[in-house]
Amino acid sequence: MNEIYQENMKNNLLQEALKESLHSWLLQKIAEGGKGPNVLDEGGQGILHFAAALGYNWALEPTIVAGVSVDFRDVNGWTALHWAAFFGRELIIGSLIALDASPGTLTDPNPNFPSGSTPSDLAYANGYKGIASYLSEYALRAHVYLLSLNEKNAETSLAAVETAPIPSSSALTDSLTAVRNASQATARIHQVFRAQSFQKKQMKEFGDRKLGMSEECALSMLAPKTHKQGRVHSDDSVQAAAIRIQNKFRGYKGRKDYLITRQRIIKIQALVRGYQVRKNYRKIIWSVGILEKVILRWRRKGAGLHGFKSDALVTKMQDGTEKEEDDDFFKQGRKQTEERLEKALARVKSMVQYAEARDQYRRLLNVVNDIQESKVEKALANSEEATCFDDDLIDIEALLGDDDTLMMPMSSTWNI
Repeated sequence: MNEIYQENMKNNLLQEALKESLHSWLLQKIAEGGKGPNVLDEGGQGILHFAAALGYNWALEPTIVAGVSVDFRDVNGWTALHWAAFFGRELIIGSLIALDASPGTLTDPNPNFPSGSTPSDLAYANGYKGIASYLSEYALRAHVYLLSLNEKNAETSLAAVETAPIPSSSALTDSLTAVRNASQATARIHQVFRAQSFQKKQMKEFGDRKLGMSEECALSMLAPKTHKQGRVHSDDSVQAAAIRIQNKFRGYKGRKDYLITRQRIIKIQALVRGYQVRKNYRKIIWSVGILEKVILRWRRKGAGLHGFKSDALVTKMQDGTEKEEDDDFFKQGRKQTEERLEKALARVKSMVQYAEARDQYRRLLNVVNDIQESKVEKALANSEEATCFDDDLIDIEALLGDDDTLMMPMSSTWNI
């Protein structure tokens, strides 16, 4: 018992010495200017990364107050949350989450994670399944917040997805609530992705018809149409009408007649289009082509059209190539994001199967709730102290208003 007491005393003294050294170092770096405390050592880590890896919770707040970002990266792209998740520091993770650390930040690519790793990936790789599940769920909810179209929708979406924990609930209930929150968040994210893809297609078609219009204007014109279409498709009467039409053509005879009629209509449309091309468009294109050849041969002084490329055609081809590259990059990024979303959802669902993971998730949830409650209580206490201080202030203007009664005797004494 005596040895344990001595060990605790040594740890407390060491912690106090480290606190003093940290505070003096932070003050020195702030006084020097430049990058300040946002520096890395020879190994490529900063003071915030060491504090998160070693579990020094007391070092987080003064370091962040000194100007170090909570998402400050080391030489490998790791943040403090990555280091805390890698070593399973539950208290540090709760403190960083309360300080608005980003749970979906990716590290630099490496052989184990070619597309980068999130804090949840590092925690899961080291066996901390409860921490990985909590970070995955929190990352999904944060993604819903970021993908919202405006602040009002963002707050509504996050409030709709996030569910407060029940104080008397068990670890299994909390894990099931986490699965529900993660599933709802994933569904909302996919819904936003589909809406964005639809708007992008509509904007592309609209841009082909109306050249010279900005993206903001096109999106503003397309957004009400998309919203209106969503209302139409969600209407019960429209769904009922669609079901009746499907039932009508579900029989053999009705379906056969419908297919025959449809095939005839397609043939008629093809004949009409072919007739228009043969009789009208081909003549116009042929005449314009002859005129262009004559003018170009005259302008090029008889050199002919060998090796000639129109500037407009070249510019159009370059623009088309750039658009295709942007679309490919967008699709690749969307695919990687969807894979990460599915992985995060599967990770949250797998937590229900392991009792240890459920207990760890519940502990981390309680840590975050306690930290947030303590911050609210501290803010309320500070506001009450400020109110009491304002009440205790002397009304100087009221006193100065009585200067006629107070200053007259003094002036008489000075005159004497």
